[in-house]
Amino acid sequence: MLGLFKGSPTASPPAPFTLLVIQADAYNWPELFEGVKVKGREVKVVQTGFDKISVGPAENYSPEKARRLCVHVHETTERDANGDKAGTKKRQTIFPDMLLVRNCVWTHAEDHKNTLYAFMYCNVPCVNSLESIYMSLERPVVMGMLNRIRTEQGREAFPVIDQAFTPGYREMMYPLGFPAVVKVGAAHAGFGKMRIKDHHDMHDFKSVLALSGGKYCSMEPFVEGARDLRIQCIGEDVKAFGRRDVSGEWKTNTGTSLCEQIEVTPVFRQWVEWVRPFFGGPSIFTIDAIEKPDGSHVILEVNDTSSGLFPDTAQEDNILIRGLVTRKMEEVL
Repeated sequence: MLGLFKGSPTASPPAPFTLLVIQADAYNWPELFEGVKVKGREVKVVQTGFDKISVGPAENYSPEKARRLCVHVHETTERDANGDKAGTKKRQTIFPDMLLVRNCVWTHAEDHKNTLYAFMYCNVPCVNSLESIYMSLERPVVMGMLNRIRTEQGREAFPVIDQAFTPGYREMMYPLGFPAVVKVGAAHAGFGKMRIKDHHDMHDFKSVLALSGGKYCSMEPFVEGARDLRIQCIGEDVKAFGRRDVSGEWKTNTGTSLCEQIEVTPVFRQWVEWVRPFFGGPSIFTIDAIEKPDGSHVILEVNDTSSGLFPDTAQEDNILIRGLVTRKMEEVL
């Protein structure tokens, strides 16, 4: 009689992979990954910001835990279809199988480098690679890469802006023309940048740099441009955008500006191919440049995985990023 009540054993579905997305400012990544499977397993997405997690402790003495980093998520932000905040969830503890980092590791207001180091200690797979994110933390490291490409390919082919660098105020000397732009440390979004009119203002600025707590500084001529350019690379996809100021701000990313998608020229594609090896494979990065009134170009900088998206193409671009992440998960998990 007991045999009548025995059913066929049912295999439990495999546990989902856990993807931790560091992006607190926009987009709904759980929705973007809805229905996605990797190696037959669903993907559980936890989206939050660097300031809402704590990690560790990490260890290397248990083989089964060598890449299992404990992440305490104190708050996750739920977003609607438009990416607007729609609520929060309570804390949870996860062991991420994969990372997607879309916010800056450190800014003028926050420093989360120690969290990055914990992820690196445990070799957690990530888009972009943790090594490239680490290398992108400091402006001189990225500029060194650009300088090397300019040396190898020539100034005309890869027109990186002329620049001077000083480790601190004591060594500060500026031999280039005025007006100039000074950039203190590695701040983003227009912070830490000033336009300097002449050598008198530069001397005044030197006294301010002395009170910056030991920050380094780069100095370059101010370039009057017809428009700003951003060349965006997501994996194999390349897009280009132009931006013109309409508010009188010399930093067009802080004022009101008009943005439009423009043609990706062979020159832009070549820049991307020369920069791509720095990121160690399919990645997310942008090249910022200025187009002068005569049509020539000056390359200013390269931004990594935290690069913002152009609103008109954001939905398409996020799908491309999702593809980058799922392909890497298929490769490494």
